[in-house]
Amino acid sequence: MRFHVLALLLVCFITGCSDDQQSSDNSSLEQQNAQGDDQTGESSDQSSDGGLAVQQQTAGGEEEESGGAGDTETNGDDSESGATNDEATNDDATNAPEDISLFDGTFAGWEEGVFGSSDECCIEDGNIVLEIGYPMSGVATLREDLPTSNYEIELEAMKMVGNDFFCALTFPVDESHCSFVCGGWGGATTGLSCIDGNDASDNDTKTFRNYEDERWYTIKVRVTAGRIECWIDEEQVVNLERGDHEIGIRMECNACKPLGIASFETRAAFRNITLRQLAETE
Repeated sequence: MRFHVLALLLVCFITGCSDDQQSSDNSSLEQQNAQGDDQTGESSDQSSDGGLAVQQQTAGGEEEESGGAGDTETNGDDSESGATNDEATNDDATNAPEDISLFDGTFAGWEEGVFGSSDECCIEDGNIVLEIGYPMSGVATLREDLPTSNYEIELEAMKMVGNDFFCALTFPVDESHCSFVCGGWGGATTGLSCIDGNDASDNDTKTFRNYEDERWYTIKVRVTAGRIECWIDEEQVVNLERGDHEIGIRMECNACKPLGIASFETRAAFRNITLRQLAETE
């Protein structure tokens, strides 16, 4: 009897320990599952955060690329515009009229002694020199390709010895010709011959000025559809509106056509004779 009681107590003790161990094991398993759930949540959060960061980075990269493309396109437009302007400027510079030299230091391309004697002119130090004539001395170009309007002719002239005009520059004006006289009628009269049949001494282009011996003067004539203009050095001395005026020359200057230079009882020198066709904007 005592043996059965002891055996029963032993069975109860073993059963209780087994239940406690199972409960402990179940509790440990629940804790592990809970920790696993926590880790899963953290991993999900991290995954969510990582996705957001990737989206933000991708969006930022697209914006940067878009901005870079916009800047590149804008810079490209500016560069193309600048290049176009530069090309236009270069084209204008390329198409700008150039001075044509009519005198190279020799009589090449010129007719000497148009008033009857080759002794009336010579070359000295690379300049054309007209000797004192009886009464006139002169030369004329042999060129046949001269413009008759929208051009300028320029030269340098010096009175060396004499008391009358040292330069009568004859030039074409459409179908006619005209002469710019410097120092005529006693050495001071300056103007165009002829306007409406009148010499420089008798028309509205007449002015008076003192010309010094042995001094170079820059003389320029401009012919356009509406005007004939003349300068001595930097001073404009003729500004004739052509209008209905009859343009012509004195009979004596026919020898200087189409373009020539003459002096009257005066020794004179000439150099740097150039012609320039005017641009449309001038």
